Amino acid sequence: LGSTALAALVRELHYVIDVDGASREVLADAATGLLGADRLPRQRSRGTREGTFDLRPRVLELAVEPTETSTTTTTRLRLTARVDPALGVGRPDDVIDALSDAVGASLMTTRLVRTRVRLADE
Repeated sequence: LGSTALAALVRELHYVIDVDGASREVLADAATGLLGADRLPRQRSRGTREGTFDLRPRVLELAVEPTETSTTTTTRLRLTARVDPALGVGRPDDVIDALSDAVGASLMTTRLVRTRVRLADE
């Protein structure tokens, strides 16, 4: 009691995301471009309102690595998303949408796992 709420202490969210729809090389180039961009304007709907925000400061790290399954080859992404009271949260679906736009193809998320939550005091 009397302490800061746990949600207010969250600073980073780490994810592993498996996607289909583009080769590893194409996704690696798109991830490099995303991380090298000064701004990544995105739109999000909330009910009947449309809002624009900058995704770039919400993405701290984005790494691409291959992974094999028995039926197909997918690409594994490792995402570290920033959580900031002023900026908001870098959501994995926003990152996948930005990558889809960059590669010119619809990417399908086949697996999404949050692997770590980093708090302010860590």
